[in-house]
Order: sequence, then structure tokens, then C-alpha cells
Amino acid sequence: LVRFMFRQTFEVLKRKNWQSSAVGRFLELLTAQLLQSSSGAPSGLQFHILDLYLSELAAVGAAELTADQNLIFIEPFCKTSAKTKE
Repeated sequence: LVRFMFRQTFEVLKRKNWQSSAVGRFLELLTAQLLQSSSGAPSGLQFHILDLYLSELAAVGAAELTADQNLIFIEPFCKTSAKTKE
């Protein structure tokens, strides 16, 4: 279910031509609700998202996303990993 939700989210962003405002809102939600330690999300869910996130992004956007756009998508994970011991 988690994989499906991420795939569909990326499909919606693709239909919006990877519009920066839509991507930004998605990443803010992802960070606040799932990645921050204060979010209350179970570690197992966070690790599952780490496992599937890039493969689902690549499945949907590999043909058109630039390197800079890819960096934007992984930035929340980099920021989170810099602040946590897990």
C-alpha cells in the first residue's frame, strides 16, 4: 500500500510537469508527517519508505527528471539523516 501511494503521488507530480510548488508541498508533507523523529511515525514505516522511495521515483520520472530535480527529491532524507542517530 505504501509503495502504491508513493507511485501514485509521483504520477500526479509528473502530470503536473514536476511543478516546483507541488513537489515542495509533497516534500514538506513527507518531512513533517513521516521523516521527522517528532512525527510519531514508526521506524519500520520510515525504513520501508527509505527502501522504496527512489525506485518508485525512478519508475515514474527517470526519463524526464534532471539531476537537480532528483537532488530536490532526496534532500529531505539527507537533512533527516544528518539530524538523527537512526
